[in-house]
Amino acid sequence: LEGLQYQLESLAAPAGAGAVGQPAVQAPSEVGGALSQDFKHERVIPTSSNFTFPAAALNLSVPGIKTTIGIHGFAEGQIISDLTNGLNNNEFDTSFIPIPSEPYQTKFSVNPSKFVISTATPVTSGRLNTVLAVDFNGELDVPIPRLRVAYGEYINDDLDFALLAGQTFTTMVDLKSQPETLDFAGPTGLFARRQPVAKFSKLFGREILTEMAIETPEGSIFIDAAEPLSQVPAFVGAVNWLPNGDLIRNLRFAGLARALNAELTDGSEDSDLGWAFVGSGRVLLPLLGEKDNVCFNIQFGDGFGGQLKSGPADAVVNLTTSELTKIKVFSTYGGFQHWWTESFRTNVACGYNSADNPAFIDGGALKSTLYAAGNLVWNPLEKVTIGVEYLYGNLKNEDGVSGDANRLLLSSRFIY
Repeated sequence: LEGLQYQLESLAAPAGAGAVGQPAVQAPSEVGGALSQDFKHERVIPTSSNFTFPAAALNLSVPGIKTTIGIHGFAEGQIISDLTNGLNNNEFDTSFIPIPSEPYQTKFSVNPSKFVISTATPVTSGRLNTVLAVDFNGELDVPIPRLRVAYGEYINDDLDFALLAGQTFTTMVDLKSQPETLDFAGPTGLFARRQPVAKFSKLFGREILTEMAIETPEGSIFIDAAEPLSQVPAFVGAVNWLPNGDLIRNLRFAGLARALNAELTDGSEDSDLGWAFVGSGRVLLPLLGEKDNVCFNIQFGDGFGGQLKSGPADAVVNLTTSELTKIKVFSTYGGFQHWWTESFRTNVACGYNSADNPAFIDGGALKSTLYAAGNLVWNPLEKVTIGVEYLYGNLKNEDGVSGDANRLLLSSRFIY
């Protein structure tokens, strides 16, 4: 390690408050993606433990190649008590609510804890960044390391464009419009996947960001199919308006087109086109408080339910006609955040998925899921976050059978 210069960096704002300190060569952000270092807008916002990304606790400057290596992360512990219906799951995934109900239970979890290594290297006209992030949610009931993101990006500061390749959050998710939950996975309806992506981003006039991406075709979920086939990449396009104004913080529209290909149980193959459209944003509420805000996401389409947290399958096979039939989905989620003081805040979040299933589908297929959460979050110290949260969930099947779940969650996070 001779020749490495160790530099300690501290956060410039309380944990969860949004803005973070900037090292001399800013390390990339797990949630920032392309152009993540060139915005005048904050890229890390108050949100769930699944998305929050702290500034580097340690930066190692490598002389000669001018690369800065960042070490990031936090240790998080949670006490989870299912009050009425045990999900046997550290994530509050409403699609897993047992029907009939199971005995309630209490669990201790450190699964949200995260370790990240990043690099930032200045090059002609811009920068090269890499990020490798690991959490411990490889299994839902025991802490096992899991790869979260692993990507590289080239940012051209002169022309305001970027190229990114690797595993990161799907381009369909709006990371600036997520409600803050202590629940690890966030609200029902969220595009929850991190998957292989190749993305081009272009910034216009400092406020308009366009994104075009191709993403892995793997991960389709079909009912009564022999197996999904991965043949054609998914295509995603998005437009972000980031005025950083007194009322509107961001508005975003994104669209998805994906090929659904399946091998059927009789050995034949069938395919269809899945699609989705998303509108999302975050709006400030200055009449209530300087930092009070609401966020919203509205999603609809055909054949994309398997991409969502607690969503239905993408499609179902009609065994009579041997045809793959898409499942229509409407989904929405959002939240309200109120700051009582500079260190205390309350969040209310909700999420809803609804599937328009074909008439021939089995009665046990998912019809709808509902998610509601309310919490109180406190930052007693700059790098310590403590909170308590109540969660309610409902699952309804096509035949009308339903189940409910109630959870109490205590969480503590220590950023290093």
